[in-house]
Amino acid sequence: MVACAWLSYRGFRGATVTIDRTGLRVHGLLRTHRWPLVQVRGVSVVVGQVGLYERAFIRIELAGRRPFLFSQFNSPPRSRAELDQIASELNAFLSDAWAPHPD
Repeated sequence: MVACAWLSYRGFRGATVTIDRTGLRVHGLLRTHRWPLVQVRGVSVVVGQVGLYERAFIRIELAGRRPFLFSQFNSPPRSRAELDQIASELNAFLSDAWAPHPD
């Protein structure tokens, strides 16, 4: 019963990406991944296989590591505009976070 409630909660909340000054978080169905901003090099949208289908999904470039492919957050390749917008906004946040700020 507890496992069912936990999976229901994670499913309801699943497939989200959040970013703030402390880092980037990717919430999937079973797991949450976290990286400090200094490790995140950029975000893009790629097209690849998700199950039996070709889908567009988020790719997170990480310093010194393989890219993280977030295929739980996906769309058909022909309607990937929303994913492109999300990647653009995440990259804008990253470039602002990396820019030197006067103290």
